[in-house]
Amino acid sequence: MASASRIKRMLRRHESEMKGLSDRQARQFLRIYEQARKELLSQLVLMELDGGDAAMPFTTQRLRVMLAQVETGIRELQRKLGYEMAIEARKQRDLAMRQLIQLIEAAEPDFIGAGPQINTRVLARIAEAEQTALWRFSLDRYGADIITAAHRQLALGVAKGSTWTEMAKAVSGSSSSMAGLRGRGLLITRMEMVRAHNDATLDGILEANEVLDEDGDDPILKRVDAYMDARNHPISRALDGLTFPADQPFRVAVSEVKRHAAALKRGMGGIVWAREGGDFVGANVPAHYNDRDRIVPHRASWPI
Repeated sequence: MASASRIKRMLRRHESEMKGLSDRQARQFLRIYEQARKELLSQLVLMELDGGDAAMPFTTQRLRVMLAQVETGIRELQRKLGYEMAIEARKQRDLAMRQLIQLIEAAEPDFIGAGPQINTRVLARIAEAEQTALWRFSLDRYGADIITAAHRQLALGVAKGSTWTEMAKAVSGSSSSMAGLRGRGLLITRMEMVRAHNDATLDGILEANEVLDEDGDDPILKRVDAYMDARNHPISRALDGLTFPADQPFRVAVSEVKRHAAALKRGMGGIVWAREGGDFVGANVPAHYNDRDRIVPHRASWPI
């Protein structure tokens, strides 16, 4: 069995790997988003150059034409982001499984060689997760909200008597309604990648228990490993290091979160877990917006 110091080093290395992958995924989202925004702006400008005077005030027909082009552009952005998110979620799940097996093998000598068996058992869970991934619903809602914001911007432009060029910049320029929603898309990307990683880890823990702990007397638990820095949310501080049975929800006392909020001198907004009585309760991390925490395996008999 590995020493506590070795396991700690492994946890920190895994944390760095996950952060590095998440940061690359966020940059990729921004590249796709900015490319789509610029392409839409270019298409709108070219349409007007081909069809008339860009300085002419809007008409109802011209508004319909621009709306149709904006909706087409946003749907294409959704398609590209969905394709990319499916690929990147799989990378997070692959990373989660590799890290899970490395950690359990280091702490549990009897587990060595059982990794392929766990991977096989998790594949069915992953296939099902891909079909019901929450990010699909998040992207659909996100795309609809971008279109709604564009509609509002165009309606305002019509009331002001804006030209085609002014309207094109208002909905897809660098200071447009579309550009203003970029941060929310980045938030969706980061949260869904954390969710993919932690869901795969939880699936792996559940399957590892089937393989390793036949008697059920020393099960592998799920443990919260918070990414600790000055940006921590109070609930992350409250959850860090807590262990729970893998098949039961996480629970943390609201009073404990309030205590950490007071110590950090910040609010408790942005928690996405449900509140049940005096506890915040959730099936898995993320527990709040911009959550960077992860779950890791833990057994009572391990040295850490």
